[in-house]
Amino acid sequence: MLKRTHPRRVARFGALVAPRISWRSVVLYSFALLLLIGLLAPTNYVVEGAGPALETTSTIDSKPVVSVTDVKTYPTDSSYYLTTVTAWGEPGNGVTGAQALMALARPDRQLIPLALMYPPQTTAQELDERNAALMTSSQDAAAVVGFELAGYQSSMVLRVASTSADYLASGKLRVGDTITGIRRAGMGAEGANTANNAAGAGEPGEEFVDIESFTSLSRYLSSVPPGTAIEVRIERDGRREVVQFPTSPYPADSTGWVHPGSLLGVGVAVTDVQLPGAVQYAVEGIGGPSAGNIFALTVYDELTPGSLAADAKIAGTGEVEFDGDVTPIGGIIHKLNGARRQGATDFLAPAENCSETQGHVPDGMNVWAVRSVSESITAAEAIGAGDTASLTPCSAFFENK
Repeated sequence: MLKRTHPRRVARFGALVAPRISWRSVVLYSFALLLLIGLLAPTNYVVEGAGPALETTSTIDSKPVVSVTDVKTYPTDSSYYLTTVTAWGEPGNGVTGAQALMALARPDRQLIPLALMYPPQTTAQELDERNAALMTSSQDAAAVVGFELAGYQSSMVLRVASTSADYLASGKLRVGDTITGIRRAGMGAEGANTANNAAGAGEPGEEFVDIESFTSLSRYLSSVPPGTAIEVRIERDGRREVVQFPTSPYPADSTGWVHPGSLLGVGVAVTDVQLPGAVQYAVEGIGGPSAGNIFALTVYDELTPGSLAADAKIAGTGEVEFDGDVTPIGGIIHKLNGARRQGATDFLAPAENCSETQGHVPDGMNVWAVRSVSESITAAEAIGAGDTASLTPCSAFFENK
């Protein structure tokens, strides 16, 4: 016998199956959805952290990381490490919100706005090409400096690459001029006079110093006081000419230090480099100029007898100019961490980066300030000998301040 179901009971049963959704639930679900979207969506930030530290005195796939050929070389027991920074995110496409939050929770990660990290309108491909070009330039400069400091001669062509109205060379030297010689002028020019010259240096008849390398130009200018009238021999449009103007002073760097000597007052491009030997680098996937200091140190050690730093493990960073000056770079706190992972006990840092290391030096690591590859060589020798009393620690730049 069939039993009739009461309509009112059906209605009550249906109400139990389909409960009413509250506004609070709607808000919570919406917030959760927005949070999920925010965590997965790209931000306008890049995350930086320690990259690998590569031993330049080792091999990769049986190939030396730095190999000097066509001249006599020497084995070394010293270990040098170039240090790198790994960046997550690229131009126009920052890390996700989740990655940004995780970076904030880690002391070894740094969150950087895209606008500060990359130039506007730069593509990832353009960035890769630029970093590759900077790496090649740093390798060329390191090879030149390493050879020259080891006592070898180099030659190259120096051309004016840029001028600035801020310097007295503007209007005298032009972009494209080839610099072939330099000397002090016998008479003042544009406000300079022989009183500004070193004693006897301004006498008429002083021979031109041939400029065959960036080092020869830098070495000459380092002995010239700012404001000295000089004559520069150039080749312009197929003709040899001589132009005269006063040198300019170096500005103080961020530590207050002033480079000795004078600035020429123009940007100089180096081409047609000739060395008595060749240098090959088995480095891939690393860009930028900051390995120059360690590359130059490695080349120098290969060209000189013995182990420069004994059996020490030395890491470092710093861009190298063709005259051997070491200039500041970015990301040094991450590079210190990368060096620590490889067991490096000493780190060579550009002096202008020293203030950034405060509070970030790994336990047991010494960080030494350098301004040139020559100072890096001196530091490596001292570290190897276990006598670092004459070296300047980075802490000297921020202690007692």
